[in-house]
Order: sequence, then C-alpha cells, then structure tokens
Amino acid sequence: MKKNLLILFVGFLTAIASQAQIIVSGEITANTTWTNNNIYLLDGGPCEVGIESTILDLSREFPVLLRPGAITREQIFQVIGVLPRSREDDERERQDAPRVSGSLAAHYAPRTPLELVPTDQLNGRIDGLLAEGRRVGVLAFSAKPKLKPSPVGVGVRNARPLVWIAASGEPDEFAHGLYANLRTLDAAGTALLLVESPPNNEAWAAVNDRLWRAAVGSQT
Repeated sequence: MKKNLLILFVGFLTAIASQAQIIVSGEITANTTWTNNNIYLLDGGPCEVGIESTILDLSREFPVLLRPGAITREQIFQVIGVLPRSREDDERERQDAPRVSGSLAAHYAPRTPLELVPTDQLNGRIDGLLAEGRRVGVLAFSAKPKLKPSPVGVGVRNARPLVWIAASGEPDEFAHGLYANLRTLDAAGTALLLVESPPNNEAWAAVNDRLWRAAVGSQT
C-alpha cells in the first residue's frame, strides 16, 4: 500500500540544510526543499532569520559557542554575564570538544566553486575572469561595476557574462537572504561564484562562518 508523509513545515526549520554539503535555501519553503510526490507539506512560509541557530554549550564551568548564529556572543553575555568562548579556542584546549551540527569545514556549499574576495580586490578579480571568457556570479554589497568589453565569441549566446546579486550591508539582512541568494547564483550556470568578504567583526560572525564553510565545501 502506498504511504504518504505529511510534514508541518515552518520557516524556522533550517536544520535540514545543515547536514548536507549542497545548500538548501536558508529561506526554506516547501517548493525549495522536497520534490518527492509522497511527501505533503503544510508550508508556514520563509524563516525570519535565514541561517541556522546559535548553539551554546552550558554543560561545563564556562559557556562555549559551538555554532554562531543570529544570537551573538555579546547578546549572550548580556543575559548570562559571561562572554562565551569560541569553539576554536575550546578545541585548542581540549581534544574531546562536542560535535555539533554545522561544524564540518566543508559545509553549506554550492555546487559551483565559491571564492571569498576582499572588497578592494573584487573588481579586479571580476575583470580578470571575464577577460578569460568565464561567466561569473557575484554576491556583493558594493555597487556593480561597469563591464569592460568581453572578447568576441566568448560565453554562451544570450547568457549574461556577469550575474550580480546586490546584498544588504546589514548583517541580519545579509544572513536572511544568504542561502536563497547562493542558491540563485548556483543555478545560474556560471564558472565561479565570488562573494564580497563581509567585515570581520562580531556582528558578521555567523555570516562569515557560513561563507567560509561554503567556500571550503565548494572546492572539495
């Protein structure tokens, strides 16, 4: 007898994506997750945050941030009065650090190779790739540059040599659309994805974590 599965689907259910190397849109919705005809979904709409949750270890004498998320270390400090250690600092001191979802180096990765590029190097990297006749996908909060003329006959006919998604310069908004934007770029059929490196500070910690893993995972 044929069996069907009914799933109540809510926007904050992002853990599904964290176990896969290939990304699933962070704004998880029914039409971007499953195509199995035996699964029926009650879709609660896109998630409000976009990236996976903050995971905090409180099982020891000091708190450890096992996975950065929308709740920052500073916000945790304001509640518990102690600034959590980073997972990296904890692992340097002990060999039995707990495993946690999303901690693999190669994670959250698109199929298309992805590079993180500093802001002052982004336009030069784009120009070099286009001059080689390679199509490029870009996720950046800087303004899109004017394109230099491409070599004659290069690229796919009617295909844009540069696929550009303008991202928010605010960390929460950038995080909200991160996986959806990477999914869109990954489907564009470009040779390479370039992501403008966000600032290296606490507010961007979760985004930088996901982008670093995406870059590592896409190269494996």
